[in-house]
Amino acid sequence: HYKRLVAAKTATGTAGETSSDALCATSSETATRALATEMMKSRQSPMEPEADRGAYNSRPSTGAESAATLADSTCFNSVGERKKMRLFICHENGRNTMDVPEGKTVGAIKQIIKDRFKIRVDQVQLGDINFERNTLVLAYAGGELDDRWVLSDMGIKPGSTLRAYVKEETDPVLYLRLCYNEEMVPVLDRLNLTGFPVSALRSMASRRSGLPVGIFRLATSQGVEMFDCHSLDEYSVKPGDTVRVETWDGWTDLLRLSALGFTSHLLEKISPTDEVLAKFQMKVALYMAAHFGQVELSTTLTRQHGVRADEAVGPHPLKQWCTAERHPDLKKTPIHEAVEMGQLSVLRGFVHHNVCSIMVRDGAGLQPLNLALRQKQKSCASFLLTKQWSRIGYGSGTVPLAIFARMKNWSEKAKDRVTVLYGQEKSSLKKKPIKGYPLVGQGVYVDGFSQQQLNSSNKPPANKQETEVTRAIDRYYSAMYRTDPRITSRRLLN
Repeated sequence: HYKRLVAAKTATGTAGETSSDALCATSSETATRALATEMMKSRQSPMEPEADRGAYNSRPSTGAESAATLADSTCFNSVGERKKMRLFICHENGRNTMDVPEGKTVGAIKQIIKDRFKIRVDQVQLGDINFERNTLVLAYAGGELDDRWVLSDMGIKPGSTLRAYVKEETDPVLYLRLCYNEEMVPVLDRLNLTGFPVSALRSMASRRSGLPVGIFRLATSQGVEMFDCHSLDEYSVKPGDTVRVETWDGWTDLLRLSALGFTSHLLEKISPTDEVLAKFQMKVALYMAAHFGQVELSTTLTRQHGVRADEAVGPHPLKQWCTAERHPDLKKTPIHEAVEMGQLSVLRGFVHHNVCSIMVRDGAGLQPLNLALRQKQKSCASFLLTKQWSRIGYGSGTVPLAIFARMKNWSEKAKDRVTVLYGQEKSSLKKKPIKGYPLVGQGVYVDGFSQQQLNSSNKPPANKQETEVTRAIDRYYSAMYRTDPRITSRRLLN
């Protein structure tokens, strides 16, 4: 009506200007007064029909519906049109203007942005889960906005700038449950579970958790143990399932303290009776200290307790008899773990204590420098590169580090051989070396046949059979010492 009056005003000229303005003002005032009277009579929104009003009043309103009704009622102007707010949308290095209706949720605004900028959302299906999906994210002041929120309720005013971008989300294919600390570790790699070996999953679990391969086993959510020679599909493992990582009984506190780096409390958990088991526990603690970057713990174990960073952790002493099919990661050393995780401070301590440790190789035949280059650890690679080509002083001259490391290894083997052949008094070693060889009487653990001892229990199981065997061996040697005069005289001379 107003447009027709303006057109009539233009056609008639200035002569009818006064009458047209008066008529327009009168018509607008009359229409506004009539609309206000109608709203007072019906007591409903101008855009809401009478039938809908009756249906709305016939049911109780919830808190969310009341908030939505209040937000919608404040988003209309006097003539019943929804108000619009102007926003600036930043998308792909561009800034665009968009007028969106007030009172709309973030989810509705996202749909408008998708239609405006032609944003496509894809999904990659892997089994029963959406492995990868692209989602549109609307952010304001650095924070992501939820789809249920309303912009006006969040204090976002017209003229604000929102950032719209597409985020790739990945659902875990598997979950690893670390039973010693009840932590869930997601596996986000794209894996083909059909034919995927269990040994590869053990290596992946070791890298994710920081546990050496020799101290845990994998089991399904039903408790079925999984062996390295099989694949995941043989155990009916599907995408989204949970695989349990079970450790040795009685090691829970030891592993927790190793991950946290509590040196004094950790040393109290070391076995005081079994020297072989105590050394294995300290090697495990040094491996975990290298993974988590615990400098104090690694320094204490290497300098005060003689644990070597270039010595592989190996299997548990009870499993040292089983050498037919060993996992290649059993030859992984703490210095390899420190390089792979990029723990430069721990790596410096290892190299400063024993520079020859950078020449050791793991189960795949890789030196720490090769592993640093593969894992793209630039800081560790540059540090190892400067040390690997250094020369070591020997006598009046110098020799390359590679030759010096071979000479040192030969010297250590000679010391061990002298100790075995001629006794401790003829060797230059300060104490009896403890090697990772199986010993008669220390017990045997065979996977699938022996009593299960990897249940992540706080208390170690009481193995009566091993205790009786140990006592029998002690009685035998004590009786032999008493009866053999040569052994008795040798002990008296020493």
